[in-house]
Amino acid sequence: LRVSNDFFNARLHTTALAVAYGEKAQDAAIVRLSAEYELRDALTTGGGIILYEAGDLFFLSKSGDNDRIFLDMRYSF
Repeated sequence: LRVSNDFFNARLHTTALAVAYGEKAQDAAIVRLSAEYELRDALTTGGGIILYEAGDLFFLSKSGDNDRIFLDMRYSF
């Protein structure tokens, strides 16, 4: 499931992304929340968080303690 929306005259871009494995996410789940703001035409800053929920799925069973916070600043020329 992904939901995106723009605010403040399309200068703030937000995104929420959720992936669940299993009927009730018992096998694993990943949630990413992010926002990006255009300071000027060429300068953008943003950040967000990624949350991992470990479950019964083999490939994601050890990922539960790997949550992330990220920040980004981009200059385009």
